[in-house]
Amino acid sequence: MTERNGDAKRRVKKKTNLSMAELPMLGPQIGRNIFRLSFRQRISSVQRKENVWQVRARLARDGRSQKQKVLRRISTAPYQSSKKVMSGIKDRLNLTDVVRALRDVFAADEVNPDDVKAILRAYRSNPKDWKKYTKFDAARYTRNLLDGGNGKYNVIILCWSEGQGSAIHAHSNSNCFVKVLDGQITETMYSWPEKEDDEEPMHVLKKTQVNVDDVTHINDSLGLHRMENTSHTDTTVTLHVYVPAYQECLTFDERSGHREKCQVVFHQNLENTLELAKEDSPSLPTEQEAETALSVLRL
Repeated sequence: MTERNGDAKRRVKKKTNLSMAELPMLGPQIGRNIFRLSFRQRISSVQRKENVWQVRARLARDGRSQKQKVLRRISTAPYQSSKKVMSGIKDRLNLTDVVRALRDVFAADEVNPDDVKAILRAYRSNPKDWKKYTKFDAARYTRNLLDGGNGKYNVIILCWSEGQGSAIHAHSNSNCFVKVLDGQITETMYSWPEKEDDEEPMHVLKKTQVNVDDVTHINDSLGLHRMENTSHTDTTVTLHVYVPAYQECLTFDERSGHREKCQVVFHQNLENTLELAKEDSPSLPTEQEAETALSVLRL
């Protein structure tokens, strides 16, 4: 069988001009995968005088470029109108795709928070993507910088050991987006103290259990919050995006409401470890082009 596939690959290479590096795009069992093409695709290939090898090769090439186009479409459309587009590529996105899509979004002068949430929701957590970037500390949770965003934003992986949590804090007029990659995190939201001098306990607005692949968003107009891994047996990993990036924030005492400034620190700077291909940004696709991309990626 291996020899047969080898012969098949050589025939494909001759007929399609694909490089040996590109041949795996056609699948491990080329002969069998060819016949997964729909009847309509086979008929249309005859009408265009293409053989099935050439059709499969063309779809493979289109799939690579269309994946980037769909990513960019996700990053520039509100979440509600992007649901259909995201569903087809959810399992195929990796962490690098997410960071690249975020860079595309933040290249604009104004950013819609729905766009950031759409990108984070489109990614399905995969430990193979992010485990190498984690670092746990028994004394406190760690903040590991994945992308500094040229100062416009930060993408950070936070690692929470059992029972660890943050202080109640504000976000220095920044938007904070959180996606859970592993475990669970409990978010407790508080209202701002009415007066700085009041000796009053902080008022809880709500408490939410955030699970893997859930996405939350907060800014100072919505209130303050505290994040905590309440499990005594499992660790938690979360992905955070802060827009804009900041170096200090206010923290609050839960019993008295007293506030103080706190410097934020990074336990690891991983900016140079994430490989992001430098590609020319293609023009945004139409809705029809996005649907075509999804049909290719589902093959």
